[in-house]
Amino acid sequence: MGCGNGIFITPGVTDVNIEANYIWGNGNVNSIHEHNVYTEALRISYKYNRFGTLCSGCSGNNLKDRSAGLLVAYNFIEGGNRQLDLVDSSTSSIIEDPSYKVTHVYGNIFVEPDGEGNRQIVHYGGDSGNEANYRNGHLYFYHNSILSTRVGKTTLVRLSSEDCTMNATNNIIKATETVFGNNFELLSEKRGALYMNSNWITDGYIYWVTPTGGGSIFETGNILESTTGSIFSDPNFHTSPYDLHLSNSLLIGSTLEQEAQPISHEYVMHTSGQTRSSMDLGAYGYLNSQTSEPTRAPTTKPVTPFPTQEPVPTFAPTLFPTPHCIGNSCNNNNQCCDGTVCNGHGNSKTCQSSGLPPSPSLPSSSPPSTVCGGSDSDCTSNSQCCSENCKTHGAKANKCS
Repeated sequence: MGCGNGIFITPGVTDVNIEANYIWGNGNVNSIHEHNVYTEALRISYKYNRFGTLCSGCSGNNLKDRSAGLLVAYNFIEGGNRQLDLVDSSTSSIIEDPSYKVTHVYGNIFVEPDGEGNRQIVHYGGDSGNEANYRNGHLYFYHNSILSTRVGKTTLVRLSSEDCTMNATNNIIKATETVFGNNFELLSEKRGALYMNSNWITDGYIYWVTPTGGGSIFETGNILESTTGSIFSDPNFHTSPYDLHLSNSLLIGSTLEQEAQPISHEYVMHTSGQTRSSMDLGAYGYLNSQTSEPTRAPTTKPVTPFPTQEPVPTFAPTLFPTPHCIGNSCNNNNQCCDGTVCNGHGNSKTCQSSGLPPSPSLPSSSPPSTVCGGSDSDCTSNSQCCSENCKTHGAKANKCS
């Protein structure tokens, strides 16, 4: 903390991982030009970081970036003039790279406190005025949780040109102060294209305040807060430390775009992560919301910013079916086949009697066991005799004796 730019990366740097840091208190008083981080690289990723507010009186952004191949995943980002300011580069090697026009932002928690500068959470495109160099591509924004306690309007995104597109899918967007016309706004101005697919969102949101321009918003399957009621496990979710874990399971609403990266983890307060348990809307899986002792995700091994694209799994629109049980042992959902109760932790979990009748056994596909023979019974091996041996010679050869 305490620098003009907390992290500053200039062109010529490639393949950067910024992981598991607490970055806060940076910037310069009365200046919008210094930020918690300010980066311009060829391929860069941010994972498992906590971004706090800037220094008092400092008006910079939290994460400002001009890179190609930007990935922002599983972070906690609170405050700043904007939480994300993703704008244009002036370096040809960055602009000409195909990944310059594809940005992934997923699994993050964004907090907009009251009194924080700009009302926009995300700015995507450019700020130089030279639209030919703007990103003019796709921002894939999915499985994020957004909380605004701002008294006044909050805006999801500003797109800088008509050629900028944001795909917002399976996010949670909660504004606590949407009264007296202080609605949540999707676009800061009518520019670019915003696709809103299966997001949970506070009632009363509006498309934009400034209606002029050629922009468009396309909505599919969004869920209003009034139809579900409260979804947060912490009744004080809207105050620090802003716990946005879920109190119930939300059905995943939409399969992610083919270009999206698979969701495998989730953020753990603070500067850590764990394997994601379920594909609910927002940054957290509901099943992990019930876990008291999360497993820390490994952070000692460098994170590959842009792995080879894997097929994105399709999640059927059903609420967590019960996995097949496994004999008399506990399965991953703490269930037993035979009606007993799963107790214990980790690898020490066992099935213990619950007083319930056991589940019926399935017919065995194995051949029935041979009944052993008594004295003088025919045999060809000792295993066919109950307690005697199968004689191999003499008067009682091939007889149990």
